[in-house]
Amino acid sequence: MRLRSLVPVLAVLVATLGAGYAARARCADGVASDLAYSLCYTDMVPLYRGEGLDRGRLPYIDPCPGEQSLCDEYPVVQMWLLRAAGALSDDVRSFFDVNAVLLSAATV
Repeated sequence: MRLRSLVPVLAVLVATLGAGYAARARCADGVASDLAYSLCYTDMVPLYRGEGLDRGRLPYIDPCPGEQSLCDEYPVVQMWLLRAAGALSDDVRSFFDVNAVLLSAATV
């Protein structure tokens, strides 16, 4: 009986996650027009290169990339999850998709 009452909640959750992914995925490569990008902005795109995750940087251990003096703006566990996503990714788009899966799993 309890499982039956959980089904609508999970259906709404999946629909919400799908809508969120659809709204943000069109800008996952970071090349959308200014208006489109402002309507679907996500931190995932700039973090991949800006935090050095595309080069295997270990947040809170390795120094900030380049001339950047401040980085690692997210909590430690979240930055390490971003690092794991970076290790599983080949480009910005796959980084976005891996993060979507990880964050969806955490939501569920």
